[in-house]
Amino acid sequence: MITYKLFWDEFSAWYLEIIKPEYQKPVDRVTLNATIAIFDKLLKLIHPFMPFITEELWQMLLERKNGESIMVSLMPEAKKFNKAIIADFESVKEIVSAIRTVRKDKGIPIRDKLALLIRADQDSYDADLLPVILKMCNLTHISFVSEKQPGTVSFMVGTIEYFIPIDGSIDIESELIKLNEDLEYNRVFLATVMKKLDNHRFVENAPSSVLELERKKQSDAESKIRSIEERIKELKK
Repeated sequence: MITYKLFWDEFSAWYLEIIKPEYQKPVDRVTLNATIAIFDKLLKLIHPFMPFITEELWQMLLERKNGESIMVSLMPEAKKFNKAIIADFESVKEIVSAIRTVRKDKGIPIRDKLALLIRADQDSYDADLLPVILKMCNLTHISFVSEKQPGTVSFMVGTIEYFIPIDGSIDIESELIKLNEDLEYNRVFLATVMKKLDNHRFVENAPSSVLELERKKQSDAESKIRSIEERIKELKK
């Protein structure tokens, strides 16, 4: 299942969409070569589960010598990787998914461009992957703001709030219903976390890593609750 998700979700759904060139434009040679190399490794990983189709694809991927077979080629070697990059991209996936959800909920076609506002200090925000969000969400620009923005739809990823201007097309009543449902969910979640942290036996016996994770859950939930409550107040004005 891990291999399946790597091939179907990470490679096919995310990576290929990121590198896909504009309509009727070719992909650059560096990207193409890198993608072929990645695909070659992926075929080797899934070969034990899908021997015949992977052999066929592997033979077609590059020109092979007589007698060459994926069956007797070396498997990819495990190497060290940057965990921070993986974590950062997981956040990017959440942001992209949230923007697509806004489009779906508000009936905004993918061809219509949007803007994204980030409530954060630009100097402290890791902006390396913002071009991915810009492309995958068809955005005109991404800006940083210091305060909540009126006339927008907001969402949270981690402890950072994001805004999408909707030009007055927000259905306030339905938006309030969704916000109140989200508020109730986060309150219940916070109560569950606090039940653990208020349990002296749990606090005394739990490993420090577990306690740190639970306290982070508390902090994130409290931040989301404050943001949702502020948003509800804005819409009720």
